[in-house]
Amino acid sequence: ELYAAEVPKLPETEHKSEAYEIWFYASLGAADLAGLKTELPDDPRQQAQIRAAILALPGEAAEKHMGRFANALQTRVQSVKPELKHRYLKAGLAMVGDHKAARDATKLFEYYGDLVREIRLTARVDGPTVVGSGKPFGVFVDIRHTKEIDRESGGFSKYLQNQNSSRGWYWNFGRPPLDYRDRFEEVAREALRDRFDVLSVVFHSDKIQSRGDPEPGWRVTPYAYLLIKTKGPEVDAI
Repeated sequence: ELYAAEVPKLPETEHKSEAYEIWFYASLGAADLAGLKTELPDDPRQQAQIRAAILALPGEAAEKHMGRFANALQTRVQSVKPELKHRYLKAGLAMVGDHKAARDATKLFEYYGDLVREIRLTARVDGPTVVGSGKPFGVFVDIRHTKEIDRESGGFSKYLQNQNSSRGWYWNFGRPPLDYRDRFEEVAREALRDRFDVLSVVFHSDKIQSRGDPEPGWRVTPYAYLLIKTKGPEVDAI
């Protein structure tokens, strides 16, 4: 509100969308992009208010600020963690709509949308789903995907590797080598820690091949096996 009140007095060279950008990041869970995490909740109500605040700016300032915001949305997507890019773009594009400055961001969002429709991380309990309180039980974690994405990606064996700690050489599509297994175990333990004790995480060999799925056009790549137990009798689902 303070910035909006100053806009009519400022020369256009001093117009910035920074106040709205930081407000947007905060609506996703942190006031800067580096601090965003999957477990932090977002607040779509704030995003509607940000859009309304920009459009309420006087005269041409509204359109020009929306353009600056759309441009920043597009250029800063590279700073967002991979697992948050889809959420970041979905929220941002809902604010800027089909603005021409966000054309590449729209294309990237559509690409991620295709990925979301063609790949799933699935979990299923090993054996009966009724287990005793505090007694260990197993959970299979699999990557379920279409045949096309399996073929185009060259398979999912790289996610069964710790590339930094391996003696082998890996091509990671131009990105630095990553310890995918350690990263998955870290995220899994964090996601489960409030209600479960994770006793162990065991991964399949990176030589494993995908197998058929009952649904035509889909395949499954086995990934990991978690041995866990509940922290109390009040936990009745995973």
